Amino acid sequence: MGYLKSKFNINIASDDKLVDSLYRLVNSGLPLFTKNKVIYLFERARILSHKVALKTLDLLHLVYAGELSRRKAISSIITFDKGFINNADVIKRNLGIEIISRL
Repeated sequence: MGYLKSKFNINIASDDKLVDSLYRLVNSGLPLFTKNKVIYLFERARILSHKVALKTLDLLHLVYAGELSRRKAISSIITFDKGFINNADVIKRNLGIEIISRL
């Protein structure tokens, strides 16, 4: 992580509250709005799956990154993943996230 931060002058984003909410979803006593957030993220992944050819986990990662982008926490993803690279234009158009690669 330190190499990425120094080489590309980036900040590593973290959203501990959302991660914690996702982890605690196994507790049926959670408020409905927390459950709705997870449902929303999965629905966004489902919709995006019609536009980009990515594996399920990649779609979920991308949707989560989209949420971080919407909150102005990130603006790009650095990757060597060919699925992300091949769909860079669609990702930029739909989520506003730039895909950066050295390939």
